Amino acid sequence: MKSFTLTLIFSVLAFTPLLAQSTTRVTVEDNNIEYALKDHLYRFPSFTNGKVFLPNGRFNTAKLNLNMLYDQMQFIDDKKDTLTILSPEQLHHVEIDGKTFIYHNEGFLEVIENYETVSLAVSRKLKIADRQQEGAYGSKSSTASISNIGSAFTDKLRYNPSVYEDLLVNISEEFYLIDEEWKISPLNKKNVLRAFPERKNEISTFLKENRTNFKKESSVKELMKIAAQ
Repeated sequence: MKSFTLTLIFSVLAFTPLLAQSTTRVTVEDNNIEYALKDHLYRFPSFTNGKVFLPNGRFNTAKLNLNMLYDQMQFIDDKKDTLTILSPEQLHHVEIDGKTFIYHNEGFLEVIENYETVSLAVSRKLKIADRQQEGAYGSKSSTASISNIGSAFTDKLRYNPSVYEDLLVNISEEFYLIDEEWKISPLNKKNVLRAFPERKNEISTFLKENRTNFKKESSVKELMKIAAQ
């Protein structure tokens, strides 16, 4: 396949590395939010060789990583600058370290399991669970509600602390089904039954007997194992 020029669809974005898995406390100093989150931003520990595919099958290779705060695919160019995809909706998919990523609803989904007729995918995003300022005698107190943080910082990226603060951060996950025509739907009971109509009774029985958590990967995979038998 012929390759296309990445720089036609990429633009420069500031560089910051790495990934976190569970709720973690980080300290913001001197208004430097990205430095405070430097160990929690990325899906992979480092930028890794991957491929960026267009719908016509053409692709190019680069060192790639997914920034989970901005939900953007980034790569490092020959000048060691970190770039981000400018028009991700024009891509077919991205492959990094054996993982497939698909652009959907202004973010990227990672395919985590393939079944006979559908694939299971997840959207992973770095979220701010709480922000705390130091009070009397060194105690910490929350300065904003979780909902306010979500709208003011996580979604809109409009957060500019003027003092030393602690942030509690974690990775939120939302799961999706991708059918053979690459149509994407949220993972829920209705869509699982629709994807596996011949397993309707088994799926319904499993859901009645088990407390499936549609926000937890291990729980979701247990359901999908029953559905895809």
